[in-house]
Amino acid sequence: MKILELQRILANLSFILSKVLVIDDLGVTNSLKTNKKVLIDKVRQKINSGNEEVVIYGKNEINRDTRISSREIDLKNKLKKQKELQEQIQRLNNQKIINNLKKLIGMQEPAFNNSQKEKNPNVVRDFEGMSGGIEIDEPVIERSPYERPPQERLSTQFDRPPYEKPIIERTPPPPYDRSPPPSSYERTPPPPYDRSPQPLLFNLDTIPPQEYSPPPPSYSFQPNSTKKNDPYDFNSSPPNNNTEYSHTQHFVFDDFPGKNQTINDNISVLRNEEKANLLKAINNRKEYLRIKIGEVHTKKEKIAQQLGDYKAKIDEIVNRINSIKNNRDSLLTKMNMEKNHISNLTQNSKDIKDKENKLKALIRVTRNEIIRYKSLLENEKSKMDVLEKQYEVYDNTLRRYEGDINQEGNNLSKFTNDLSKYENDLKDLNSMFSLYSNKNNELNEELKRQGRLESNLQIEESKIDRNHIDDLI
Repeated sequence: MKILELQRILANLSFILSKVLVIDDLGVTNSLKTNKKVLIDKVRQKINSGNEEVVIYGKNEINRDTRISSREIDLKNKLKKQKELQEQIQRLNNQKIINNLKKLIGMQEPAFNNSQKEKNPNVVRDFEGMSGGIEIDEPVIERSPYERPPQERLSTQFDRPPYEKPIIERTPPPPYDRSPPPSSYERTPPPPYDRSPQPLLFNLDTIPPQEYSPPPPSYSFQPNSTKKNDPYDFNSSPPNNNTEYSHTQHFVFDDFPGKNQTINDNISVLRNEEKANLLKAINNRKEYLRIKIGEVHTKKEKIAQQLGDYKAKIDEIVNRINSIKNNRDSLLTKMNMEKNHISNLTQNSKDIKDKENKLKALIRVTRNEIIRYKSLLENEKSKMDVLEKQYEVYDNTLRRYEGDINQEGNNLSKFTNDLSKYENDLKDLNSMFSLYSNKNNELNEELKRQGRLESNLQIEESKIDRNHIDDLI
């Protein structure tokens, strides 16, 4: 959706740039240059009819009745529209940056109002699934405005309603829980007691029988105690269903020593019952802990999944923020270009005003010169006839010169062919010269070598003669 909004804004800016008038040196638009011939014909007709509302200045003939006033009005309107567009773009950029920052900080799901949906079905939610979305009361554009014909863009360019501040919905915070924190002595309620037979973790037959040891003397019996025996509190005394009987036994030991055997049997039975109850409690506790561990695992998986979703959303938001920043920078550069263009247009409008004053002064002078121009036109017509005759003469001479040029071109082609032949001969001669020079150098080296041999032989001959003479002496 943001891409479509940016494309729409770019289309508006390009439309404004394409419709801005580009003014040349003398205040005449480029569109006038295309229709120059039509204007010249109209000026000539008015000159022949004697109308005095025509201005002739150099080579540009223009009508000064309604040209500059309409141009100034168009420039003022376009400057106002460009300022409004710049303000809208600045507001949108600031609002989007604020909302994106709020989304990164809050990370809460938005509470979308269904009644507002029914009132305005064209509401577009920006960044669904996150808080601080922007609602834009405009229909969704399915295609780029560049694909539409220019007439449709002209009809819908500046007929939009005024800019409305976007509505930002936020979910209210949850009510503050003022209940006291749970104390350390409170426990989670145990699961319901399972009366079905539970499998034993170990065999009771393998447990060796233990002798009963009476309680210490400091043990105080409290028959009216209201404290309940916790089956899961392993630091406390083991549960005993027949507390009165068990505690009365402690007082019976010394009074009735003859009945110790029956008491020991009863104690062994009670111990077996206590062991069975303890095993059941242990198994129940283990099952409860397994259930809790499963719940914790499911919660951990849900939290990990939520973390992954939030990380993906954060990455998506960061990418969107970067793209929006890039688009904002490009829009700012375009806005600066438009500002420079507007300043150039204002300078051109000032130049046009100065030229307008100059042209007003020239109108007075040219009105007196129009009559003189009429007589000059007749003289120019006669001169044109003479020039046409001269043109015919020059045309004939040019044709004759063209024939001479063709003949000289043929001669040049012949000379070029001869030159190519001479160049080939020179190449052959140069190759022969190089061969002969190489052979000459070889012969000179051979002569030098033979001369050295001859000198060496003469020296040896003289040595031999000297040695022979020495031997004779």
